[in-house]
Parts: sequence; structure tokens; C-alpha cells
Amino acid sequence: MYKKQLLICFVAVAGMLFADQIRLQDGGMFNGKILSISESCVEIQTDFAGTLKVDRTRISGFSVANPVFVRLQDGKVCSGSISNPESGELEISAAGSTVCAPLASVRQGWVNPEDDPARRAEEVSVEEEPGRQWKCRAV
Repeated sequence: MYKKQLLICFVAVAGMLFADQIRLQDGGMFNGKILSISESCVEIQTDFAGTLKVDRTRISGFSVANPVFVRLQDGKVCSGSISNPESGELEISAAGSTVCAPLASVRQGWVNPEDDPARRAEEVSVEEEPGRQWKCRAV
């Protein structure tokens, strides 16, 4: 009986340890899967409330267990898991290297390489360019 309860407790705690997390300035937290990061909000998929968009001005930090891509203020793109230790700076870690950056310097974040917001913006601008329009009048 105790083994079953212990296993259930272990699975619940393990799920919390490997979940992405957003920490709010008021001390609250959201656990789930961070889907995207923009200059205005962080989008997270939660089990209890579906997809939420959290205003960046209310966020004190976040961590991401699985590798993501992050564009910093200077345009540099980093990829890796993200932790937010007590120092207040984000630590983006991958392949034995770590990049430290203030939370405010993160401009965008995405999970899949093809979801790069800069590339998507270029694709949209190319699609919106009008083609040649010929007008002809024969007399």
C-alpha cells in the first residue's frame, strides 16, 4: 500500500521538477510547458488552465527544462535549457557552455528552429509584396 502511494508521490514530484516554470513578482508560480517568449508576454501551456499568456512586467524569472532558442537584445541567438538562479540572471546552458543574461535582455524565445519569429516575419513580408500588375489598353 505504501509503495503505491510513494510511487504516485514520486511521479508527481518528478513531473514538477522537469516542468517549465514561470515565477511571478508576487511570489506566485506557473508550471507547465513554455511555448513562446515575446517582449510583451510568455506563453505557457498548463494542465489546470490550458494556455496562458503572462505579462512580462509581472514575471521575475523563468526556467525551461528542454532546450529552447532565445534571441537576446543584442540579436544573439542562444539555445539550451534555461535556469534562473538567485542571482537574477538567466543561465542558458547547452553543450558544456553557459550564457548568462538579464531577464530584460530576452526578446524572443521559441521551441522549434522553424518557428524563429524573425524568419517568420521575413516570410510574411515576402508574401505580402505585390507582384507586377500589368494594365494594357488596346485601341
